[in-house]
Amino acid sequence: MRNQRGFTLKEFAVFLLLIVGVLTLFSDVIPLRMSEARATSALESSGARNVQLGGIAFLGCKGDKFRRKFTATNAEGRPIKGVVCGGWWSDDTIRYN
Repeated sequence: MRNQRGFTLKEFAVFLLLIVGVLTLFSDVIPLRMSEARATSALESSGARNVQLGGIAFLGCKGDKFRRKFTATNAEGRPIKGVVCGGWWSDDTIRYN
C-alpha cells in the first residue's frame, strides 16, 4: 500500500535503515564498541593490569568512534577506571574517571 507520496512502508523502512547505518559508520552520533583485544592492548601497554572491560561508553570520547569502559589496577596497584577511545585511523587514548 502506498501513501500519498508514493512510498511503500517497506521502502521507507529500508531508507531509515540506510540512514541509521550511515550515521553509525561515519559519525560520532552512534558509537561502536571497541574490540576486547584492542582495548586490552591499549591498557596493558600503559601499565594497567587485571583489566576488566565493560560496555560502550556513550560519553567521554568526543570525536572517537570506538569506545569501551574499563576497570583495572595501575602499575602501583591502585584501582583505576575510565574509557578507552579510538577512531578508524587514530591511535587509542585512555581517559580516566
